[in-house]
Amino acid sequence: MNKMQKRALAADSALLLVAVIWGGGFVASKIALNSITPFYLLGIRVLGAGLILSVILWSKIRHADRQTIKVGLALGMFLLIGQGMQIFALQYTTPGKQAFLVASYTLFIPFISWVILKRRPQLASILAGIIMLIGIAFLSLNENLTIGFGDGLSILSAIFFAVHMVLISRIVRQYDPLQISVFQLLSAGSIGLMLGIVFEPPLIEISSESGLALGYLLFINTAIASSVQNFAQKFTTATRSSIIVSLESVFGLFFSILILNEQFTNKMIFGIMLIVVAVVISKMEKITT
Repeated sequence: MNKMQKRALAADSALLLVAVIWGGGFVASKIALNSITPFYLLGIRVLGAGLILSVILWSKIRHADRQTIKVGLALGMFLLIGQGMQIFALQYTTPGKQAFLVASYTLFIPFISWVILKRRPQLASILAGIIMLIGIAFLSLNENLTIGFGDGLSILSAIFFAVHMVLISRIVRQYDPLQISVFQLLSAGSIGLMLGIVFEPPLIEISSESGLALGYLLFINTAIASSVQNFAQKFTTATRSSIIVSLESVFGLFFSILILNEQFTNKMIFGIMLIVVAVVISKMEKITT
């Protein structure tokens, strides 16, 4: 195994750890929402993580040039929208269900790469996309053949996550991934907190359970996992990294059943199986972005 292969293996292992951490994040977010409103949750979580990383990485951050700061702030907008939609959606759906809906960003990436990078997706991606849509239908459609508000918003958040992933895969090849990570967190968190102050009631009291969940989201799910993701993606492709990180849906389902006793119907289980099949098929995708 040469040096490049060892780096790729280390990157894949790091991204698998990110998937485990993010899987737990779906449950933690649901618990935190019991006493924290969405924008405040987003703002405190993301801005707090950005400030922590700024202190830890100050020697590196203070040397960032103006262009790096601009790129990081711009990426923060996609993070803000994607995370914001996901948190709001979680008020109207369950963590385990949302985990698989958000996993659909894996299938969106080749098509978004086609739009942004002008690289046509292969047949495997098209087939996987069709199966994914059928799986989402079984998982989300109700008796009236309509998708609930929370489920629809979760799918929209997946689209923004896919755009974010594709952009990061290109940007970290030109800029320092840790600097980019810090500035995007500061950007998204600051705006999220300001939106909370303007549009939501004052945050007066936080339950102990919500506080612990917020701590997990802030320190582990956001500060640590986001930095590991950005750094690891420097040594792999966007499609490959998205496939590994998409395993967060499996861990999200596991933690949701274990901690929140979430229940699934046979129809929903069949939809989940189709989504898993779609993700497996997408591994045949040979696009490197």
